[in-house]
Amino acid sequence: QLYRYDGIVAIVATVRGGLGELTREAAGVGNGGYGAVNGLGAEPIVVDYEALLERDPTILKIEKARRQLNQKSEFTKTMAMSSGLFLEDDSSTSASESTPKNRDKMSSMLNLLSTFLYMTNYYIVAPTSGKYAAAVGGDPSLAGLLIGATPTATLFSTVLYSWWANRSYKSALIFASACSLLGNILYSMALPCGSLWMAMAGRILNGFGGARAINRRYIADATPREERTAASAEFVTAGALGMSAGPALASIFGWTIRDGVGNYWTQMTAPGWIMGLAWTVYIVAAYYYFKEPVRPEAPKVAEMTSLLPTNGVPLAVPQLIPVTVKEKSLWSNVPVMTTLGLYFVLKLVLE
Repeated sequence: QLYRYDGIVAIVATVRGGLGELTREAAGVGNGGYGAVNGLGAEPIVVDYEALLERDPTILKIEKARRQLNQKSEFTKTMAMSSGLFLEDDSSTSASESTPKNRDKMSSMLNLLSTFLYMTNYYIVAPTSGKYAAAVGGDPSLAGLLIGATPTATLFSTVLYSWWANRSYKSALIFASACSLLGNILYSMALPCGSLWMAMAGRILNGFGGARAINRRYIADATPREERTAASAEFVTAGALGMSAGPALASIFGWTIRDGVGNYWTQMTAPGWIMGLAWTVYIVAAYYYFKEPVRPEAPKVAEMTSLLPTNGVPLAVPQLIPVTVKEKSLWSNVPVMTTLGLYFVLKLVLE
C-alpha cells in the first residue's frame, strides 16, 4: 500500500485521527480539561487540535513522504509521453509545476526539421534505388534492401536514443545527424567505388540517423500541456512533408542532371550529396541554436527516521500486508494489439 498514493492518504488519515484522540486525552488529564485562571476558579481550556496536528512531526514526515511519492510517479508519465501518450491527471500538482510554460521556438523548429530531413532522406532514393543497385554491380531487385536497410537500423538506434534522451537532446540529435551525413557520403561514393556493400552501409548509417524517438520525447518534455496536440500535429505534418519531398527531389534531379559526365555527380548520387549538405547545415544550426529543455529535478530519497512524537510515545503503526499485483500481458490487451495490428498493415501497404 505504501507504493500507492491512496494508501498513503489512508495512513495519514488514520494517524491524524489517532493523534487527535491522544491530544484531546492529554489536554484533559488531571482536571478534566479545566484549569485555574488567576485563582478564581476553573475555566475550560480551549485547544486548537487542528493546529497541533498540522505541527506534529509525525504528520509532517508522512506528508513529506507522500509528496516525494507523488513526484516519483512522474516517471510513469514520462514513459507514456516518450511513446506519444499524454496522461491527463488534474489531481497531480507536481506535473503542472514541472511542465514548461512555453517552448523555445528555434529548438522546436530544429526538432521538426530533423524529422523532415530524415523522412526526406528515407524516400529520396526510392525512384533510383533499382537503377543504382544495378550500377554498383547488384541486381535491380536489391532496391528493396537499399530502402529497407534504413528502417531496420532504426529499430536498434531507437533503443540507444531513448536512453540518450534521458541525459541530453542536443548531443543525441547532433550524433544522429552526423550518422546521416556519413551515410549519405558513403551512399554517393558507392558508385565511383563500384561497391554495393558501401551503398548498403550508407543506408544503414542513415537509419542510425533516424532521431524520431528523440523528436517525440522532446515534444513530450519541452511542450506545455495545452500545446502538445498542436505540436504532435506539427510532428506528423513534418514527416508527411518529408515523405513527399524525397521522391519530388529525386524527380527534379532526374530532369536536371544528365548522366555520362562522371560517376560522382549523377542522377543516382545527387540525392546523397544534397542530403549530406543539408545535414551539414543542420548540424551547425543545432550546435548553435538548439537549447536543452528545462528538466524537472529528480526527487531525492529521504532517509526515514523513527516515527515518534516529541513526547516519546511510540505510535501503533498497523502492519502492512504485502499485496501482489498481477500485471496483464500486452498481448492480452485486445484494443492495443488491434490498433498495433492495423498500424502494421497500414505501413506494410504504404511501404
